[in-house]
Amino acid sequence: MTWILSFVDPTIVLNFRPYLTVATMWVYLKRSPISDFYSQFMNLWTEYTDIIYASMISKGLSLIQIVRKTTKQDQFLMNIQSNLRDYVPSLDEYLSIYYMKNNVFLHNFSLKNKNHSLFL
Repeated sequence: MTWILSFVDPTIVLNFRPYLTVATMWVYLKRSPISDFYSQFMNLWTEYTDIIYASMISKGLSLIQIVRKTTKQDQFLMNIQSNLRDYVPSLDEYLSIYYMKNNVFLHNFSLKNKNHSLFL
């Protein structure tokens, strides 16, 4: 059972903790349509938004609402196409690219200055 939970997204794994067997989990999943999860999520999102907006002054509220709308649209689009997300390379990838470009530069530099006295 725990190996199955290790493959479940961490944001929803808590929904499955009460179930001790895969069979009971499966019964629960078959009973619960995705619309239930979506509805619960949207209720939480609305409640969160109301809390945030309640603590804002009127000038800042309109700006926050515009930014929030744009952010929600961006999040929606990123979930449709994951390639819209900015990719940040790991340090190893960055260093390999850096060293590769540096080697190409040094190679080209040495070819251009082949007749220079430093290279003789």
